Amino acid sequence: MGVYKPFRTIPEMFDVITKEFLNSDRPLFLRKVKGKYEGITYAEYRMYVKRFMLGLHSIGVKEGDKVKAGDNLFTVAQLNKVKAKVWASLIEVQYIKPGMDATMKINGDVYTGKVSVVDLSIDPKHNAYGVEIVFDNYHGKIRSGVTADIRINAYKRNNAIVVPRRYIVFDGDEKFVFVEKDGKAYKQTVKTGIESSIDIEITEGLNPGDRLITDGIFLLRNGSKVKIVN
Repeated sequence: MGVYKPFRTIPEMFDVITKEFLNSDRPLFLRKVKGKYEGITYAEYRMYVKRFMLGLHSIGVKEGDKVKAGDNLFTVAQLNKVKAKVWASLIEVQYIKPGMDATMKINGDVYTGKVSVVDLSIDPKHNAYGVEIVFDNYHGKIRSGVTADIRINAYKRNNAIVVPRRYIVFDGDEKFVFVEKDGKAYKQTVKTGIESSIDIEITEGLNPGDRLITDGIFLLRNGSKVKIVN
C-alpha cells in the first residue's frame, strides 16, 4: 500500500482507495482473527459496507454536532430477514397456521414469506389476533417501517364462488340470498364454506351466472318484483 496524504473527507479517502484497490486482490487492511492476521480485499470490504448500509436504520447526529462518549450516533438493524405483523379477526385466525405462505406487495414489487407466529390470545387494543410473517430480505430492498399489502395464502379453491357478507341474510341456522329471474326476486338457500369478516364462500345454492340481488334485500319477499339497475 502506498503512502497517502491525510484525507479531508471520507468520500475523498474512498475515491483514492477505489482507484488503487478496485480490481486488486491485495489486502486493503488486515484483521486479527483467533490470534492470526487475515487480509481483507477491497471487494470484501465493500460487501461489509453494503451490509452495514442496508441495516442502517437511523443516524442520530449531523455534521458539526458535538458528541461525547455514550452518545447514540446511529442505529443498525439486522435486515437480512424482516418481520411484518398483521391483525386477523376471530373468524380469519381459525384458518391461519404457522408455515403458511404469504406475499407482500410494495410499490409493485412482490415478496414471498411465511407465517411464523399466530397469537393465541386476542389483543384488546386491536380487538384482533396478531399474526407475524417473516420475509427474506437478502437483496436489501425491503426497508423498515414501510406500508405494504400483505396476503396470507390460507385457502385455495379453483372456481370458488365468493360473496360479500352483506348480501347474505342470516335467519337462525338458515342462510339465504335473493336472485333475480324474469324480473322477480327468489329466495335461494345457500351453504357456506370458509369465510372472513368481509366475504363468505358459497359451496351450494349459487351457480356461475346467477343474478345476485345486492340492494334492498331485507325488504324483499319471495316472488317480489324487482327492477334491474345497471
